[in-house]
Amino acid sequence: MSKADISEIYERLLARGYALTLFGDLAGLKQSGGEGTALCPFHADKNPSFSFSMEKPVFYCHGCGEKGDWLDYLQKREGLSFLEALNVLAGEAGLELRGPADREAWEREKSRADILGRALEFFQKALFSEKGKATLEYLRDRRGYSEDEIKRMELGYYPGQAETAKFLKTVDAKAAPDLFPFLNARADYGAVIPYRDPLGNLRSLWGRLTRPLKPGETAENKYKPFTEATGAKATPFNMDRAKPSKAFKETGELLIVEGYFDALAVREIAGLENVIALGGSSLQDKQLEAVLRYKPRAFILGLDGDGPGIKGAERALARIAEAGIYTYVLELPADMDPDDYIKAQGGPALVELYRNAKGGLTWRAERLANKYRNAETDPERDRAKHELLTLADSADPITLKEYSGTLEGLGISQETAGAWLNELQEKRARAELAKGYRELFKAGSELLEAGNVEAVKEALEKKGAELRAGAVTKAIEPYLLGELLADVRQARPGLKTGYKALDDIPIRIPQEAITIIAGRPSHGKTTLLMNLLLNMAGTYPDRAFFFFSYEESRKSIGLKLLNILSGEILDRQGGGADNLTQIEAYLKADNITRPRLEAGQNKYKELTESRRLFVIDEPYFVDGLADTLAWLRARYDIGAVFIDYIQKIKIKGNYQSRQIDLQKISERILEAAKGLSIPIILGSQLGRDKERTNKVRMDNQRESGDIEQDANLILGLLNEAVDNAQAREPISIDPENIKLTVTVLKNRNGPVNNEVTLMLNAPLWTIKDSKAEPYA
Repeated sequence: MSKADISEIYERLLARGYALTLFGDLAGLKQSGGEGTALCPFHADKNPSFSFSMEKPVFYCHGCGEKGDWLDYLQKREGLSFLEALNVLAGEAGLELRGPADREAWEREKSRADILGRALEFFQKALFSEKGKATLEYLRDRRGYSEDEIKRMELGYYPGQAETAKFLKTVDAKAAPDLFPFLNARADYGAVIPYRDPLGNLRSLWGRLTRPLKPGETAENKYKPFTEATGAKATPFNMDRAKPSKAFKETGELLIVEGYFDALAVREIAGLENVIALGGSSLQDKQLEAVLRYKPRAFILGLDGDGPGIKGAERALARIAEAGIYTYVLELPADMDPDDYIKAQGGPALVELYRNAKGGLTWRAERLANKYRNAETDPERDRAKHELLTLADSADPITLKEYSGTLEGLGISQETAGAWLNELQEKRARAELAKGYRELFKAGSELLEAGNVEAVKEALEKKGAELRAGAVTKAIEPYLLGELLADVRQARPGLKTGYKALDDIPIRIPQEAITIIAGRPSHGKTTLLMNLLLNMAGTYPDRAFFFFSYEESRKSIGLKLLNILSGEILDRQGGGADNLTQIEAYLKADNITRPRLEAGQNKYKELTESRRLFVIDEPYFVDGLADTLAWLRARYDIGAVFIDYIQKIKIKGNYQSRQIDLQKISERILEAAKGLSIPIILGSQLGRDKERTNKVRMDNQRESGDIEQDANLILGLLNEAVDNAQAREPISIDPENIKLTVTVLKNRNGPVNNEVTLMLNAPLWTIKDSKAEPYA
């Protein structure tokens, strides 16, 4: 297995807080912030001397000296071989090994990191020696760093080839010198900077020029590596600090700068730890790919204010837009970089600039507007129109208010620009649709010639749904960062269910999270979802509620909602389906003889025409669903989104199993709930518990994937009457008084394992408290 594979395993496990699982059985375990302590398992420890990190896969005992990474820990404590330990961690991460495990490569990486660490200590010590005086003065006087800041930056001094080579031979006479092939070409690079990977492992050491650039030298000459440079900048500098930073965890924002000193000054002086550096003015494809693994919500570009920095920002904005990430630009004065700005104005001024960063689309549009500000001829104005619309379309799609002022400055009204943009988007959507149908027609023709009619039918259904979902996505507007931040500031408490038995526990439907209503087939899962929908619509009259059905048509759901709202029973002999059939016949005949049904229709009409209740049966793929929710969030005050049910949602792409499909679907829905600040309530189907028929459990969820882990609240539903009827001889039940047991299976914000009883009236599709009405 390659080094990259081990890193991928560690990164995934760190994201899931696996440290507490790995070390969870140690005596005296305590956690504080990003660190944990416990009694050491390797020696007779009376006081906690064993420590581990929550952000890096490492441990260390101050008592016996045992240390290493998680692979070392499993090998030492459990007596596992390297391959066995690696398989344990890979399994916990949900990953398969992509190749043979290479212990020697792993040992070489550890040895390399150890050599680099000792070399860094040597350079740091040299910085505060007599020989390092000039470089220390450069850092203090020219760069404006204090000694404490220099130490926090982990900076060192390069004392020259002879002295460095002599030291390296004492570390490892053969391997150490080979790691530093450029010593003889770095005489002017007095300042030494450590470069770490996203896990915090030391990967290379870089030098920074401590003299002015000579004629012919460019900014690219400022930083040079002491170690082998191949792939050295594939991951941006400071990613190991930015990724776990509080700012990134809370906002998903990453500030991108050019130079390593820029990043260090922003981090240590301005206090913005969510900063990364490119090592130049260009955002490389590998760097963007590496950063996107951590799912950022927004990039704020703080590239230098000179010509290369501005051009680099324009290129980066275009590249990032293709990835669908929000962008902003930190507007620095001409010919200043963040380090210069901090030195001139101070750290707080840089933070203020960061907080007021301009939207990337607006920044690009303003630059185009300035370019065509004095356009007088029709060709010039047509070029302006073309470039502005191309820019707008690249946001896929955009909100015109972001730069309406810019367009109006060119004499283009917002209405005109909107019409242009709609025309462009519709044209491109039609072109994509036509292309898709041509491909479908070609594939279908080939299958027909081969006599495979069933395959043609399947292709038409599958590809047709995919093409429709793609066409809908083209019309979706993004949920902007400013809107997200405003929603965060106006965060709402969890929603009441409308059931006294649940609300008194108390149970609240959490905001910005997933809630799951889980039940076996025919136990009332969909019915409970519909009743919760109407309960909340009555409790929160100023909000809109959305019901996405992947199992039934919107007509079926609409009729059931009407049945619940009316409280009318036309057929007491049959169950809910028979009563629904009678209601449908009543509506077809245009009868007006049933006051309750007439009142129910009025309630349904008021809820839907006021745009507070929506029923959708479009079979969105999960990405299309997430985009649709973003589109809705920009237009409505969403109370909650109901989705029935998760196992029916599809995902584009071919994965190894339906469990992995559901894992990715669940992750995407959770991202939508958090990113859009809305509660999402999912129906989930449970399998039968082979051990206990009268209980429901989280692990009964069919092909559950990560559904359980991603949910904040899980309510399990059990209809014992249905359960008994399926398991044994049918028994006589009163369809208007069926006992439902709701169990709190998971609740991150409150008590668990509580059970409450609700009553189902099957003909009415209505679920009530056992004693009280849920709504009027």
